[in-house]
Order: sequence, then C-alpha cells, then structure tokens
Amino acid sequence: MIEEFTATGAKTYGYLCPKDADEDNHCVVKCKGFTLNFGNTTDDAVTFENMKRLAQGDKTKITTNYNLRFKLTKDGIFTNQQRKDLILTANKRRIVDNYDTLQA
Repeated sequence: MIEEFTATGAKTYGYLCPKDADEDNHCVVKCKGFTLNFGNTTDDAVTFENMKRLAQGDKTKITTNYNLRFKLTKDGIFTNQQRKDLILTANKRRIVDNYDTLQA
C-alpha cells in the first residue's frame, strides 16, 4: 500500500510504503536519465523529499554531479563527470478543487 506519492514528470516519481510499526517507511525513487547512487542521493540531490519540494514549487531544480560519462576514443576510454538538472515537467495541467485538473 502506498502511503505518499510524488511525481515531477513522466517516468520520474517516488513513493513511500509503510513497513512494520517499529521501522521507517520504505522509500522508492525512480528518475529516468539519472543514475541513483550514493552520490546522487545525498541531502542536496535526488531524494523523495527533494522531489516532493520540487513538485510543490518550493524548489526550482535538483542538480546532480555524479553521473559518469564514458567516451571511447582511439587513445582509450575516458570518463568524466556529467552535471544534470532535474526540473518539473509535469506542468501541462493545473489542479483545482477536489483534485480535478484543467489544462494549464
């Protein structure tokens, strides 16, 4: 059973599921195009709470710096860090009373 859900666009969402009474909630975050690892899930990166703030309008973007890009050249394989910004893209409709939606 999902207790709380948030989404910032297509294929970018997170939800909380309750566990036992003595444990914290189980959190699931999916974000297309972003590698979610320890470096990207720190306090200032892609977390459920940050996605929720982004969807509510409290944040304008979430920036990650830990996405590695691999490039194969004739000299060898090179890696470099890639910076990505996650922004709100689910803005084609607006919510009115009783969670009905209208075109934006």
